[in-house]
Amino acid sequence: VLESKKDIGCPVSNCPLEAAIIVPLVLRKKPVGSLKFYYASRSKLTESHITFAEGLARLLSTQLELSEIDKQAELAHQAELKALQAQINPHFLFNTLNTIAMFCRTKPEKARKLLIQFADFFRKSLERESDLVTLGEELDYVNSYLVFEEARFGDRLKITENIDPLSLSVRLPA
Repeated sequence: VLESKKDIGCPVSNCPLEAAIIVPLVLRKKPVGSLKFYYASRSKLTESHITFAEGLARLLSTQLELSEIDKQAELAHQAELKALQAQINPHFLFNTLNTIAMFCRTKPEKARKLLIQFADFFRKSLERESDLVTLGEELDYVNSYLVFEEARFGDRLKITENIDPLSLSVRLPA
């Protein structure tokens, strides 16, 4: 609570400000800003104005905390999704390399084509700039993946697609 022009430190020569209430905004028990109420008269420094300023600062600090919690939850969700994607990649990598190795002896030309497709597949996955892609982009990626699964399982794998073309522009996690 500031009760004089001198306490306020107003740089204007004929400053009309006579009083102020300054309350910190707090996030994780640390001040991150302040809420300031300036008055042209000291008579405005009433207990109710001070209580109001303190209550409003607590409310805004709570909103900052809630916003931070929402942000942390979103970051945790993104980290969980990336961790899940990272778990899939090593298993896929191991199986694909084993499949290509198997074809090196029996069908070297097929192994060569699979190796080229494999390099292209990984290049695409590393070039993805966003966590969200369209369904069409993800289906292209899945179809590239299925080339390796078809090579691995042969006639035992049957794939049927029934996709509404209007859904291809829907965005989803990669």
